[in-house]
Amino acid sequence: MTNFSTRKLGIDRFKKHIGGALAITFLCSFVATLSVLLSFFLQQVWYLVFFFVAIPIFFVGHATSISMLLGQPINLKNTFTFFGKYFNLSFFGCYKVLRSLLKTIGCYFAIIVTVLFVFTFVLRFADPNFMTSVQEVMEAWTEYNLGDSGITFNDILTMNGGLVEKYMLFVIFPSSIISSTYFIYNISINSLNIYLRMTFPSWNPRVISLIEKEFKFSNRWKVKKDNLLLNWPNYLLMLVFGVGGLIFGYYFANDFLLVENYGLLFIAISSLLFLPTYFFKMQCLFEKYEIRYKESALKVASSFLSISNSNGSMPEEERDAIKKVIDELNKEVNNKKEESSNDK
Repeated sequence: MTNFSTRKLGIDRFKKHIGGALAITFLCSFVATLSVLLSFFLQQVWYLVFFFVAIPIFFVGHATSISMLLGQPINLKNTFTFFGKYFNLSFFGCYKVLRSLLKTIGCYFAIIVTVLFVFTFVLRFADPNFMTSVQEVMEAWTEYNLGDSGITFNDILTMNGGLVEKYMLFVIFPSSIISSTYFIYNISINSLNIYLRMTFPSWNPRVISLIEKEFKFSNRWKVKKDNLLLNWPNYLLMLVFGVGGLIFGYYFANDFLLVENYGLLFIAISSLLFLPTYFFKMQCLFEKYEIRYKESALKVASSFLSISNSNGSMPEEERDAIKKVIDELNKEVNNKKEESSNDK
């Protein structure tokens, strides 16, 4: 299945379930936008709302899209059921949020250091007084932190031709927008774990984690590439909206420090435009790799059986159960391969 056919199949599924897809899109976008809006008033709280409400709601979007394909009704009861399942041991951690966040922080500082190096290198030669201006700003910042100089933050922003303001506007804020988009990209890649866990609902979460690791060992870069090729319009849209939010905030925000918040707010709003088809496209992307996930599950199950046969620590009933699982997986994998060869 090519990325074009994956995208087309996802759009076709959206057209068949357009009502439910728009409903879940509105819910996800509304919660994401509301969580970012909180950052304008409650800087310390909105992160908790985003990670413990907004992200579980996106899990609801994935789960609901699957239930729509199965012909199940979309209602408030099912929505709350899916929301609760996110915190269940079987699904909690499927997005690898902490790992994605650490990658995002690394990306954020890498961009800042790189751009700042170029920014400083160019200005040192373009303006002979640049380093003197930087020193003056640093001294003013120190006095501002001490709180007894009468210097305000706006004074620091505007001094020496608005050096700090330009630095924040052209280095800090864009880095935040790019890093936020990168965070969503990582969450999107890890969302395939949801479909894997739904494929093997009765399997132990630790075993599922082993299957994920086995799959990523040989398919990590292929999945990343396919996700980017499939969803690049979404990421581009988020970047465009994010920059648009920065521009809007620069001209209309009462507080300069809130300019970044407007960028994040516009990114949340942009989800209204791409989420209707997104969940269905991710289903199709998983289906493209389903046979490889099952091959990874087969390797893990075979490894368990081999270990149990060597040390004899596993009861006969459990070994028989694993053998049965291996036989079923072998049949499914072989059937899928036959279907694929016939399609060609």
